[in-house]
Amino acid sequence: TLNKSSADTSVTSGNSNYSLAGAVYEIYGPRTTYSSTESTITKKTGTVNATDGLRLRQTASSSGTTLLTMPNGSEVKILEETSSSWYKVEYNGTTGYCSPTYLSISTSTITNTTTTSSTNSNYLWGTLTTDSDGKATSSISLPNGTYTVKEKTAPKGYEVDTSSHAVKISGANATLKVTDEPKIYDYDITLTKTSANVTLTKGNSNYSLKGAVYNVYKGNTASGTPVATFTTDENGKANLSKKLPSGTYAVKEKTAPKGYVLDTEVHVVNISSANATLNVTDDPAKIRLKVVKKDSATGVNTPQGNASLQGAVYTVKYKLNGSTKTVTGTTDANGQVVFSDIPLGNVTVQETKAPVESVVRVVDHVSILRVILNFISRTIPSSEVFFTFKGYGHVVGYEVS
Repeated sequence: TLNKSSADTSVTSGNSNYSLAGAVYEIYGPRTTYSSTESTITKKTGTVNATDGLRLRQTASSSGTTLLTMPNGSEVKILEETSSSWYKVEYNGTTGYCSPTYLSISTSTITNTTTTSSTNSNYLWGTLTTDSDGKATSSISLPNGTYTVKEKTAPKGYEVDTSSHAVKISGANATLKVTDEPKIYDYDITLTKTSANVTLTKGNSNYSLKGAVYNVYKGNTASGTPVATFTTDENGKANLSKKLPSGTYAVKEKTAPKGYVLDTEVHVVNISSANATLNVTDDPAKIRLKVVKKDSATGVNTPQGNASLQGAVYTVKYKLNGSTKTVTGTTDANGQVVFSDIPLGNVTVQETKAPVESVVRVVDHVSILRVILNFISRTIPSSEVFFTFKGYGHVVGYEVS
């Protein structure tokens, strides 16, 4: 009886890619066979037919010395038909020659059987085929002896066991326990990356899903040496740089694609006997634009006399979701107004209404803002930008925090 099990149940338990059924083992051992060969011998005898008896001479000649006289009716064994006149015969242990004229000849046939034996030390006695529990029982009875059991066919998901297992049978049934190493299958992970704010990024060439790089680590923490990587295409799709066996893996972004903020979250993926998928999002970088209005004479955001920096209206225009979006903002008592959630790209800022006691000077600051914001989109994707405007709307400086 053979009992088969997995060498690593942590891999195979509950996994349909593995089965103990269908393993085929061959049983080899010594076997002696016997064969018989038959041979036929024709025996001739003679009965003396002479009243006075028949002389048995030493030589085949009438002048030969007489050895004895064989009585009438006695039986002799014919050894050789020397000639038509003389036979070589044996009578009561004495061999000589006599004339066949005085013999009544009879013929009988004797069959001899010769038995020979041959031993095959590596005879294939039969096979064992396991069931779903990994058990197999021989259907033949084996004589006492030592046998070798070898796996010919491995079951589903297992490597062939190349070991030769010795089994000794001595007056009782024997049991053999064997294990097979499970094959390790490798699987892929498909990563799909999308924008966390499609309205902000759609149709904007300053954002791209291509080129995001993710490192993959063994286990559920993003530490140690990466075992594989992802690099997204223009559709945000990526497959593993190499397939991985079943297990738990941590995925973390190493390089954000153009226009996006680096994703610091650790994404845990479990591969369990099948390819896996991972969906991730990146936040697009956005601009927070803060306009600070100052008195043109003093250069500070404190008005002189009855003047006020409050109430100036600024109009900001930029592309959003393929169309031009226009927003307005009014400065507070400190001469400040903030515009948020602006996508990367060209932005137009205009003062469209002056505060009390000021002269309205509508100025398009798009040229300098284009330079500044393009610089920001390349180097500091998530930035707060400060622009300082004098009373006449001229940009006199900016800060990036």
